[in-house]
Amino acid sequence: MFRASEAAIRLLTEAQARAEEAYLAAEPPPLALPGREEPPHPTGGPPC
Repeated sequence: MFRASEAAIRLLTEAQARAEEAYLAAEPPPLALPGREEPPHPTGGPPC
């Protein structure tokens, strides 16, 4: 049982490291600058 838990921890740690590397390597989302025209609100109402 201990070896299975140890293997699971190792697997999750490696998956976490890969996810963090992929996140850091990805392009950042575009910035929304104040004063620029924003897309319409999805519900059709004014933005909050």
